[in-house]
Amino acid sequence: MTAEEITQEWLFDEAKELLESGQNVIMRGRGDSMNPCLRAGTDAVVLSPFMPDELRTGSIVLFTYRGRYLLHRIIGRRGDRLVIQGDGVRRGKELVPPDDVIAVVHTVIRPNGREISVHSRGARLYWQVWRRLRPFRRYLLWIWRKLPDAWTARLY
Repeated sequence: MTAEEITQEWLFDEAKELLESGQNVIMRGRGDSMNPCLRAGTDAVVLSPFMPDELRTGSIVLFTYRGRYLLHRIIGRRGDRLVIQGDGVRRGKELVPPDDVIAVVHTVIRPNGREISVHSRGARLYWQVWRRLRPFRRYLLWIWRKLPDAWTARLY
């Protein structure tokens, strides 16, 4: 296969195969839907196979939704479905059956190589605060997106 033939679909299919065989996969994200937790194109995540009990509120998961692969956070449950939303998303939520979840994120890798566990005290505190700031996210995200990259890089 040549470089011109590699598609995002192919890449995710390969990652899914590795995850199903029990291996971890490291990927960089695209898009701003997980800002400020993850910066597109610079932060990498370690995707891992999971047990069903790991699909709990606050977990970051890779899942399929309407034919697309997305990396967002579980914010709750509604019946037998997971309610999922990106940290940088103000309104839209996805209702997803647990079977559509492909992997969970246990580690974030910053550009300087620093590895951060999503289960660390700091990561859990970030999630608790960010969740409570939901009514103000519109304004916080607007400010965040206006900050120069050099400033936001220091915050990580």
